[in-house]
Amino acid sequence: MSSSPHIEPFHGAHFGLLSLHDKASIIAPLLAERWQARLTNTTAFDTDSLGTFSGEVERRLSPLECVLRKARLAVELTGADFGLGSEGSFGSVLWGLSVINQELVACVPASGDWFVVGCHAEPVAVSECQYGDSEAVARFWSDLPAGQGVMLIGEGRIAKAVISRADADAQLAQWYGEQIPPQLRIAYDLRAHQSPLRRLNIARATTNLLARMDSRCSVCALPGFWPDQTETGLPCGDCGYPTNSARAQVAHCRGCGYRLSTPVTAVYADPATCPLCNP
Repeated sequence: MSSSPHIEPFHGAHFGLLSLHDKASIIAPLLAERWQARLTNTTAFDTDSLGTFSGEVERRLSPLECVLRKARLAVELTGADFGLGSEGSFGSVLWGLSVINQELVACVPASGDWFVVGCHAEPVAVSECQYGDSEAVARFWSDLPAGQGVMLIGEGRIAKAVISRADADAQLAQWYGEQIPPQLRIAYDLRAHQSPLRRLNIARATTNLLARMDSRCSVCALPGFWPDQTETGLPCGDCGYPTNSARAQVAHCRGCGYRLSTPVTAVYADPATCPLCNP
């Protein structure tokens, strides 16, 4: 591999993280295990100003824009060699029957001349209901995963990090006495320190990030050379017509533009995916 100004020593490096929600306890052990690197967490910027899951602050940035903003702020605020940012998002699929949690973890160097983003996405259980539906409320509390925090959302009021029904009842009694409005909502608190499932997915996204950073372009050595693009056109197993199935995975360097195409193991596509055999 040729020498390049893009080659930074990750081993023993100093990383900075911007997080208000205990993400350092997830990420620091993974950095230490892989590179014996150290992590400094900063809370000097209010990440809630970039948007909240509960809706008090509108999210104006895309998840990618937001995670890179956090990583760049982490470098500025900690003076570390590299800055890390973490951002989660949720989207419904399958006509609302499941919810996908996508976690992004980004790294930028102090020089600012590249970035790498790790990711992980999978379905998760997310629940909310209105307090006036007593049966739904009972199911909500009985199905609540261990360690999952709860939010109470009323007209102009919100309580986060509620950890038990007794705490919820006490908070509601303080707010409303015995006249609890039926439209009051209870919902999962989706911040990282209140969501065990998100913490697992952040760890998986971080592991993906570290693997991507160790994968470098063979031409310019820029980190993040990863086969996350596809070339379609795998031929149909019956007629040979090019289908929309992937025939190769492609890595593309953001620095020098080098591309590496690796054929998939399959030789032919299922005829059921062929637009000629199965129009």
